[in-house]
Amino acid sequence: MRISKGFTILDVPTLMDKIKIIYKARAIDLIKNDPIISEDTSCDHNKIEQVLLISYILKIVKLVIIILNFSYLLAMFWYIMCKLVEDFDNANYKLEKYQ
Repeated sequence: MRISKGFTILDVPTLMDKIKIIYKARAIDLIKNDPIISEDTSCDHNKIEQVLLISYILKIVKLVIIILNFSYLLAMFWYIMCKLVEDFDNANYKLEKYQ
């Protein structure tokens, strides 16, 4: 249940849509306030590089979280299996000792 909520929170396309809306509103406000900037084609007023960088960072963070969760679950499975094998070996040893 928590994993599904976490994936909906870390949904990169949804987050990027919200970030793009913020950057677009900022660019529109900037163009309305300064008509010289609206004619300027040499500067990146939409901050496309920053948006792409944020997108890649979000994707990397999501992958790191998935990898850490998967490794934790795998480690817990391995620990339980080792404890079960140890308990079975101890039980077999005690049975052999008394026979």
